Amino acid sequence: LADLNPDAGLSGNSAEESLELNQWNAFLGGDFHPAFKGIFGPANLIVDASEDEIARITAAARNNVGKVARILDEKIAGSGHVALGRRTTADAHAFAMVRWIRNFPDGLTPYPNLVKFMDSMAQDAGVQAAMAREKQ
Repeated sequence: LADLNPDAGLSGNSAEESLELNQWNAFLGGDFHPAFKGIFGPANLIVDASEDEIARITAAARNNVGKVARILDEKIAGSGHVALGRRTTADAHAFAMVRWIRNFPDGLTPYPNLVKFMDSMAQDAGVQAAMAREKQ
């Protein structure tokens, strides 16, 4: 969709930019998002769904989320954006999933750059409109 509206500036403007954007969207979809599987569906990962086993799977998943969150936190440290040093589709992609971390015991506290990123995204008029629609 971003490529259909290039004036919005949410996609790459060259082959190199598209490659970087695709790299980070692949990280978000292939590494970041799957790390949450043990949070949202731990019983689906095992045969023995005892409370102890569910707790172990959830703890392991939180650890895995922490690993990918640290990568993302370091990536956005300089520009405050996931890719290309500016707002892109990767920012929207990350915003949706980083919100889930707020429900962890430490929330976003271990990731100061993600805190700034989320605050910045929350100020965006388009994000505010989407969040309002989501609440309806």
